[in-house]
Amino acid sequence: ASNYYWRLKTWDITDQESNWVEYDPNGDTIPDAFTTSLHPYPRPNFTWAPIEPSADDETVIFSDISTAFNITTGSWEDASGLTTREWYIPYPVNEPSWYQNGTDKTHPGPNIIFPNTGPMNVRLEITDSDLAADPNSGSGICYKKGLINVRLPLPDYDEVNPVGFFEKIKQFFAKINIIDKIAGAIKKYV
Repeated sequence: ASNYYWRLKTWDITDQESNWVEYDPNGDTIPDAFTTSLHPYPRPNFTWAPIEPSADDETVIFSDISTAFNITTGSWEDASGLTTREWYIPYPVNEPSWYQNGTDKTHPGPNIIFPNTGPMNVRLEITDSDLAADPNSGSGICYKKGLINVRLPLPDYDEVNPVGFFEKIKQFFAKINIIDKIAGAIKKYV
């Protein structure tokens, strides 16, 4: 974390300049410093598949693809070793019964079966413990929300061979002798 001071001066279109303005939130005319966080905040991100799942039908697999700044290497890396995570599915209420296959709200790739249709809010919250421990860096918590459209499951159906279908119709009509009756009626008028 670093302390910074700032001051600002502007010029208008007629080249008239303003007085210096300094960062002084408490108004005592003594410039105050502001402090930056220890390092950049993490970048939460996630994906899921299938994109539009069916309710009560499909397992949705989430993947945490967040990145975090590693202060030791000075680079952005997979956040899994640098942060903790917590999923809120659905957001804001976390429903443990929706988690499947031994996954839970801290798993990097939870498996979820949505019991209801409609839009579902999902939130992934990650916490950088270095930032959370630093008094000048805030909470160290970042989050990303996603909206998932859960649809009705596809109905069950049977595939029918079209040739077989027409043959069954012909057999049906033959059983009730409609064809013979129609043929007999036509012969009367011919």
